[in-house]
Amino acid sequence: MQVPVKDLKGTEVERIDVNDAIFGVPMNKDIVYQAMMWQRSATHLGTVDTKTRGEVSGSTRKPWRQKHTGRARAGTTRSPVWRHGGIVFGPHQRSFAVAMPRKMRRLALRCLLSDKRATGDLTVVKDMTVADGKTKDVAAALKALDLHDSTLLVMHNPDERVVRAARNIEGVRTVPASQLSALDLLNYRHVVMTVDAVRRAEELWSGELNRDGGAAPTPPLPKPAAAKKPAAPAAPKAVSPASTKPAAKAAPAKAKAEAKPKAVSHAPEHKGHETPRHKPAEHKADDHKSHETKAAHHPARADEHKAHEGDAKAKRAPRKKAAE
Repeated sequence: MQVPVKDLKGTEVERIDVNDAIFGVPMNKDIVYQAMMWQRSATHLGTVDTKTRGEVSGSTRKPWRQKHTGRARAGTTRSPVWRHGGIVFGPHQRSFAVAMPRKMRRLALRCLLSDKRATGDLTVVKDMTVADGKTKDVAAALKALDLHDSTLLVMHNPDERVVRAARNIEGVRTVPASQLSALDLLNYRHVVMTVDAVRRAEELWSGELNRDGGAAPTPPLPKPAAAKKPAAPAAPKAVSPASTKPAAKAAPAKAKAEAKPKAVSHAPEHKGHETPRHKPAEHKADDHKSHETKAAHHPARADEHKAHEGDAKAKRAPRKKAAE
């Protein structure tokens, strides 16, 4: 794509080729709007601040006692309900800045520059120099270029005399090409760029950039792998006659010790955790024997035991006769 280049008298002197990635991009209003809001939010200082109940001046003393006054209870004069009290949900100082990816910001610049070129509001000049640094020289140049409205002068390295001369003209601003923003392109109708500024814009925004803002270096081409030399065959190791010894005879394997027979348990096996039940007869016999044993050890109680057995038999006898 080619654009005409003019001098400060408004005469076309040549045509130069420009990058389509900068000056031939279709318009994307959503991206442009986001870039504008991103820049405006960053310039919003947000210094407003209100005082809460913990920041306003006042005593911490309770105004009056809790009960028996006829008035509503109150604990402090700094309450938001009171006059001169704190503000509950008032604004506080904060940052209004929002995040926007770098690729989207560059795309917004490319869209706006392409739109300026398509609508004829972009003018490329050979150079922007003022010999005496007078405002009338810059005004005459803008008049020759038929620019009577708001104008943005974009240069690679702005001359101090041009900046000082254009400062006195209403609606005219001078910016370096590296500091051009989407908000500047939206606020000014006409854009005047020097050839050096066009090349700088192509260098900055046509491709990927590094963190410093310059063009990212192209990665070096990989070097061809060098052919590896074949490894030389290893020489056989010399065997000294002194080091040769007859191989030791293998020791005969020891016979495995015979396994000892396992001890056989003669204890009765019980299935599960069941305990053997005792027969009633055996239980009574055991109880009788235990009583006899106790009586043998205690002779004094033997007579009492026999008397007790006699009484028990006498009580059982009438019951048997009644049953018969």
